[in-house]
Parts: sequence; C-alpha cells; structure tokens
Amino acid sequence: MLKILKYSKTQDFFNNISDLADLDNLIIVTPNPNMADLTRKRLNSRGQDIDAITISKFIKDEISILLGVEKLERYYSKSELILWLGGIWKKIGKDDFVSFDKCFRVLTELRSFSMSDQVYETVMENYDSEMSESVLWLQRFLDQLEIVDEHKANFLISEVLRAGNLPLEYKVERTIVFYGFDFLTASQVDLLKSLALRDDVLIPLYKNVYDEAVASDWINWFDQHNLEVLDISENYTLKEELNTYQFPKGYLSKVLTELESKDEIILATKNLTRECIQEIPFENKKFKTPVDLYSSEYNKMISLLEPLIDQKLEISSLKSWVIQAINEFVSKSEYRLIKCFTLFYKKLVHWEEIVEEGSLFDEYTLRLLDVSTRLDLPRINLTHLIDTGVELRDIKQIEEIKNKSVYLIIQTSYGSMSGISANFTENIEKYLSSIGPIRRAGFEETNLLMQLEEFYHDNEIILLIEKGYLEHSLFWSKNLVDKKLINLEVPIKSIISQKPDCDERIQSPRVISASRLQNFIDCPRKYYLNYIEKLSPSNEFNDELNALDLGWAEHKIIEIYFSENSDFDEKRHIDVVQRILLKVLKGKTISSVNLQKYHVEATAFTADAIRKIIEIKNKFNMQVRFEAEFDYIESETTFRGSMDCICYNDNAILLLDFKRSNFSFTSFTSILNFEVIQLWFYASRIKKLGLNQEAADITIGYIDLSDMTNSMLFTSSKDLLTVYKKDLGFSKVKLVPNIDEIRTEYNEFEQATMKRLFEESEFTPKPKNEAICNFCSISNICQKGEL
Repeated sequence: MLKILKYSKTQDFFNNISDLADLDNLIIVTPNPNMADLTRKRLNSRGQDIDAITISKFIKDEISILLGVEKLERYYSKSELILWLGGIWKKIGKDDFVSFDKCFRVLTELRSFSMSDQVYETVMENYDSEMSESVLWLQRFLDQLEIVDEHKANFLISEVLRAGNLPLEYKVERTIVFYGFDFLTASQVDLLKSLALRDDVLIPLYKNVYDEAVASDWINWFDQHNLEVLDISENYTLKEELNTYQFPKGYLSKVLTELESKDEIILATKNLTRECIQEIPFENKKFKTPVDLYSSEYNKMISLLEPLIDQKLEISSLKSWVIQAINEFVSKSEYRLIKCFTLFYKKLVHWEEIVEEGSLFDEYTLRLLDVSTRLDLPRINLTHLIDTGVELRDIKQIEEIKNKSVYLIIQTSYGSMSGISANFTENIEKYLSSIGPIRRAGFEETNLLMQLEEFYHDNEIILLIEKGYLEHSLFWSKNLVDKKLINLEVPIKSIISQKPDCDERIQSPRVISASRLQNFIDCPRKYYLNYIEKLSPSNEFNDELNALDLGWAEHKIIEIYFSENSDFDEKRHIDVVQRILLKVLKGKTISSVNLQKYHVEATAFTADAIRKIIEIKNKFNMQVRFEAEFDYIESETTFRGSMDCICYNDNAILLLDFKRSNFSFTSFTSILNFEVIQLWFYASRIKKLGLNQEAADITIGYIDLSDMTNSMLFTSSKDLLTVYKKDLGFSKVKLVPNIDEIRTEYNEFEQATMKRLFEESEFTPKPKNEAICNFCSISNICQKGEL
C-alpha cells in the first residue's frame, strides 16, 4: 500500500511516526546525504535510534539482493557512464565534445522517463537528424551492453518486484518512508509503485503542497486503487507579524555590527558560500560550506596536459608521462597535485580499455577525461566548529531549526529562490507529460513557502531585508504578502571614512567580474567606494523606476519572450512587457504618466532587439542562451560573470551585451584599447561559458536597445561582416581578423590591471574622463573636489 501523509508541519510526521510504522522494520529514504543527516538528527533528538539512508544507497541495496552482485557491478556512476559513452563516440569516428555533451544530456533526461526506443524516436523528431541519430545510437548501445545507470536500475528493480519471483532473503512487509523529496522522476515513481505491492510506502508532504499540485506533478502519478491519503496535520497559527530591518544595499555588514547576536543566522541562499560567510562580521561563527579544495591544482594539471595535445601522443605514452609527473610532485610534496594526477591516471587506464589500441591523445580526449575526472574529485566541506557562537546556515537547512533566536537575511546577492523546471520545448514537454511527471518550479516553490511558514512559527525571527528587494522578488513578495512587517530603526553609526583604510578588507577573498574591473579602470576611488566601503547612496523613490530597474526589466522581457516564442508577435510581446513591468512596479505608486512612459520604453527598446536576435538565429541556424553564467576559482581569485545573450552553432559564436544607451561604447577605438573591457572579459572566457572555444568565427558586440543603429559588433570573419551589414542591417561592424591575438593581449592587460588592483592602497580619485564623474552614483560623497 502506498500512503501519502499530509502534514501542516514536518513535526506532525515525527510526532506520529511510531503510530505509522513498526520502528524495527522501518527504512527512511532521503534524496541526498544532507537530508539523511538532518532526518537522523531529528529522530535522535526524540530518542528514536532510526537510521536514514540516501536513495542511491537504497537502490544499490535493492539491486544487490534482487538482481545479484554481478548486476551491481554493471551499475555505472555518471563519471563512468560519460567515459564509456564518450569512448564509443570516439570509436565510431566522432571527436566533437560539444556535440557529445549535448547528446549525453538529452539521453540521460529521456532515460528518466522510459527505456523504450519508441519514446526516444518520437522525442528526437524534434531535434536535427544528426543529433537524433546519435542519441538513439547511444541508447541502443547501453541497452545491448546491459549497462545499468540510476534510471535503468529503477526500471529493473520494478520489473523484478512485479514479476514476483523474489529471493528468499528479500524482506517484505516493510515500511519505507521517502522523506524530503521535491521531485521524483518517472522511473522513481514506477519504483515506488512496485515497492507498494508488498511494502507500506509512505510519502510525507505538506498538506498545501499536495492540495495545490497540478496533474503533471509527480505526486499525482500514483495508482489511485493502491493509494491512501492520510491527513496527519495539526492546525497551528501562522505568524502575522515579523520584526524587520530594511538596510541599504551593501550595508549588511555595517548593520550587523550594531545588532545583538542571535543563536542562528539564516542566509536566504540555496548555497552557503565563503563569500556569504565573509560578509557576516561576527568573530565567533559556526558554519559548514562546500569548498573546491583541488580547483587550483586541478586547473594546473589541465594546463600541463593541454600542450601535449599537439605532440600526438598515444595513450600508453601519455600514461608514462603522467607517472613521471606524479613522481616529480612526490619529490616536491605537492600532495593535491598528486591526487589530481592519480585520479586522471585511473581514467587513462580505463580509457585505454575502451578505445582502440594506438588511440591518440587529442582535444576531445582531454575534454572528456576532464569532465569525468572532475566528477570524482573529493567533496570537501569547510567548517568552523566552535562551542559557542552564532551558527550560519543556508535556506535549505531551516527545517532543523527549532526554538531559536534567528536573523533571516534576504538580499539581492544571494540569488533567486525559484525552483527548477524541466528544460524541454513545448512539443516535447507535452509528449513526455503523458509518460511521466514533469518537474515544475511552482511545486518546489510552494514546498519552500510552507517550510518558511513552519520556520517563522517555531522560532523567534527578525528579518534583515535589502531595501527595495521585495519589490523585485516575486518569491519573497509572495512569501511575505500576508505578513505585517514591523520596521525597526536601522542602526548605522558611520557611513564612510574620509580616507581609505582598507588594509584588512583588501585581503578578503578576491572576486573579479567585468563590472568590478571596469569600475577600477574608470576610477580607483569609484571602485573603493563601491566594493570596499560597499556604499549605495543613491536615493530610491517610490513613485519612479531607476535605471537599474528598467535595465533589469528590459533584459528579462527579451529573455522571457524568447523562452516562450520562436517568432515575433506584437500581441505576445506586449503581454510579456506587461507581465514583467507588473513585477518591477509592485509596491510602487507610479503616476499614469510615468507608467505610460515606462511601458512605451520597455516595448520599444525590446521589440527591435527580439526581432534582431530572431533574425540572427534563423539566418545562421543558431542556438540562443540568455544570462549565461560562470563562477570559478583560479589562483585564489574568484571570477564571475553573466553574458546577456549568446548565439552559437558548431562554427560560430556571437556574444551580445544589451545596453539602454551607447554611453559606454561610443567608439571602436575605446574598446580595442581596452578602455571598455566587458566584451573582452567574456570573449577570453568562451570555454567557461560552455562554448566551443575552437569555433572558427567569433563575433562580440553591444546592442543599443534605445537605437539599434548604434549597436556595435566586432567579427573575425570577412564573410560574416558582409552578412551583418547587408542582410542584418548592422551599420557599425568592424572586421578583427586577429581576434585571437587581441584576446591574448587583453589577458595580459587584465593580469596587469588585477595586479594594480590587488596592490592598490590609496585608491586616489582618478577618473579616466569627466563623463565618469557625471554618471557616477557615488560622486556626491567622493572627495575628488578636496584633492
């Protein structure tokens, strides 16, 4: 029997667990190790010595008993699966890693729905013929070799359970609880149905989440004849008022230094990073956060391997080279490098078994081994465990916090709370939704909203909210819409020191982005006030939108329209404009005149851009991505970025940055001289954006949303130059055939600029031109006039 347990609070489930199950015959299954740890803690705090395991361990245990050890040995992790399929890809004469990666992602998504060739053939009709053939071939190869991945394992176990010929040692009539799942795939849903034939399968879930679920959500995919819905919820009173500090952007640390300490600080982010932790000014703080301890050494290893590609080494020769490198690093006691090379060597041994004898070490092989090896790098957490002090947690850990005094911090830099939705086209999603559940962001968001309600009720909460953020965040405005926020006075004693005093602050974790570097190039004092003092003194008015609001809205309109449409339609465009502006304007008291002005601008500024990108996409048969991000560490420096728009195919890449005017890119010369560096910052990191850095033709450019004729492109291709001008109507296009050389020059310029930045101590106000001061948001508090 399968039972859905509806609770108002998670505590309802733990209060009733002894009545719902025989504790001696109970298994609790969770989606990941963190949830397993949390569940054990909650059970142990009640004096119940019950274990909780991950679904991965549960599946392996079931395979071992039901299918035997031999089948378990054919169970492949993701890193092993990539290596095997990548080897077969190469054996049939293919060596394009980007294409392989796309096929692998589509294949693994489809395997979560079905093992049927008919399903794959139907879905792949929506892709080009080459990709379709590749995905179908890889699927058939996995089938013929009887390779078992996580999805195949679910289907095999389900088949055995339904057939009924079970080993004598297989236990039945168990109570199996699947706790903490936001989503179950089609294969996992089928597994639970099969288990429920002989076991009691329990799925605890928030009552509101279950009641508000739609037909396509996983919770509605269970057989009604073998399903029982139990309401174990206990009513509780929602908290109506929350004490709140609203702090100016960039002032969090200053505000916290003036506030009394609490038991816990919750940062409204899904991932607690070192940067988040550093911003909290308390000396005694406990935390646990993932840290990429091997990043620097691993990147060094890859940089040592890359030149070997040109030597056309056989894999056997490369193995000898790696062994020599390991011996060298042993003599130097460089243990992290030893670990990286040892993992890589194991992959090489496995690779040699897969590919043909005499296979050469090439670009494709390196990229494939790189991805596979990275997946096997040790997972390490940075912790600071002390007896006393405030504990820092991310939003995913609020479930275990009970009867505590807590600050909940909400600000822009923590990112979105939105859930994850399936990434399919409309046609594919419509077909797959008839086979199995589709992941929906709204389901996960509702679950998190209910967790927060429980969190507010069970603890003494004070909110710290970045001023103006609620007006821009759909999630938090929805969460707090029924709450009365009791605004407390923000205690900021001092705003800014008259002279830079940043010896300690400039030693904090180094973060580099295009905007940070541009700020420093524009004026060292501007950088100091923005990123060291972290000032944001611009006045915010409730009856108007500022430039950032409008810029965000216009970027989002273009992105959302593209995600929903493949051609331009004026009515659909206006609908998107209205939807996005409603989000931005929420909580504002805008006059009808200003409202009309913003609507006209947003409509006019985005329409031409959308048309132009559609033209580009169709002309070159390109894929289009928006807000392509990277975030990585290199030589103890974190590099971050988000490219507004990327258009690409196998032969060409186009990087576009949207601007509301051409103020920052008035001439080709200023860009080629690196006075404006944003495009070069991204052009030098094409690989980090997930693109093929060997693409023959590269184009970078700024799109002026206010006047498309001001848009400016740089291209490495003479043929593309003609197409951009004659066919696509760009008047300002410059041919840069030596774009690779310029990228190299820019890398040298960037390194020199970073060196100056990290060594800077005075941060003297030296704007590169007068216009920088005219448009600077902190010019009114800069001492430039006194120097």
